[in-house]
Amino acid sequence: MMEKRHPLVLDTTYVLPLFGINVTELSSSNRDSKVFETVWNHGIPGFDLILPTTCLMEVVFKLNGEYRKQQDGTILERYGIGIPTIKESRIVQLFEPLTSPACATIASKVRLAGHEDVLDCLIASCAIVKKGVFLTEDADLVKVLVENQFINKNACLKWTKIDSLLREKPG
Repeated sequence: MMEKRHPLVLDTTYVLPLFGINVTELSSSNRDSKVFETVWNHGIPGFDLILPTTCLMEVVFKLNGEYRKQQDGTILERYGIGIPTIKESRIVQLFEPLTSPACATIASKVRLAGHEDVLDCLIASCAIVKKGVFLTEDADLVKVLVENQFINKNACLKWTKIDSLLREKPG
């Protein structure tokens, strides 16, 4: 019998290590490399992984920010090096919230509810539209989503929860 799979929408945090950007929330105990290996090479059992294309915009902004600080042109080249891994992935599906009227409507409502980062609002809207789980480390965003009843608290997970679920699975 086939295992029931649930949509799991990734926040930008989980794509940044692919582009050589360290993530503070994932840095302890070498978790960023664990995230990379699990998500991009093996997937997460029981879930269909979805990456909103808005996350890729955030990656470009983060790389540009690092470039401005370090003035190292190779930082900007990382996007072109990393993007084929995403485009060719059979594990992670890209989803375009900018062309989804439902995502646009929800993102606007999340913004009006008080979350100021519009890209975050678009990313979160994907989890709501897909009726999936939202994997994020952004506690402020989760607070707005839950307090305004956009999503159930149990549908918002941090990597530590996924990691513990993976450890519970046999084999």
